[in-house]
Amino acid sequence: MLRQTLSRALQIGGWLALAAIAILSLAPGELRPHVVASNHVEHAAAYFGAAALFASLCDERRRLLWSGLALTAYGGCLEIAQLWVPGRVANMGDFAASAAGVWLAIAPAFIWHWARETSRRAIGAAED
Repeated sequence: MLRQTLSRALQIGGWLALAAIAILSLAPGELRPHVVASNHVEHAAAYFGAAALFASLCDERRRLLWSGLALTAYGGCLEIAQLWVPGRVANMGDFAASAAGVWLAIAPAFIWHWARETSRRAIGAAED
């Protein structure tokens, strides 16, 4: 029961994070709040948080990779969409910061799953 509740909370948190990212990415330039001096840090932190929430829900490496690719593509789509938002511009540096945030969250989870799978195979081989 607790596990299901936690999983559901993480899932809702992930979707809320993506919604917040979209709202902030597509808000006109003069309405967008700035939390830190560097917008690249803001991009990386926002996408890191969203990716960490979704990564915590993935139970295998393949899902982690697909989640990382989907979140990276999401960041790219939002950057392109900014071309039509007054006071905003699409920026490759912002996209790179977003992608870095995604993969900085996905990589440790991927390594953890890989190590767990490798150790399980090693234990299984030792028992045979």
